[in-house]
Amino acid sequence: MSGSSTERRFERLSQQPLTRVGADTRFFAGTISSLRGILSQRQLIGLVVKRELRTKYKGSATGILWSLARPLAMLIIYYLFVGQILGAARAIPSFAAFMFTGYATWTLFSE
Repeated sequence: MSGSSTERRFERLSQQPLTRVGADTRFFAGTISSLRGILSQRQLIGLVVKRELRTKYKGSATGILWSLARPLAMLIIYYLFVGQILGAARAIPSFAAFMFTGYATWTLFSE
């Protein structure tokens, strides 16, 4: 008996139209929806970021300045050695911006 009620149940379900559930998965609509969600929570995100930065640099003498000084120092080092000494800057226009973009992306994903 339970087999026949299960079959009837599946038959009823197969007659129902499919409905989309959840967020929109199309690229632009989904991206816009995600950005709206992030912007609606910007105050919470700001508080979490401030707390994380305070916690990360709590015992540091230079504090948050280190997070700015380190990428700039690496940019100068890469620009001088790779760009000027090895000559890569001659082949790539705006080499400093190119290096900084690559280094910032690498740092973002590595940390």
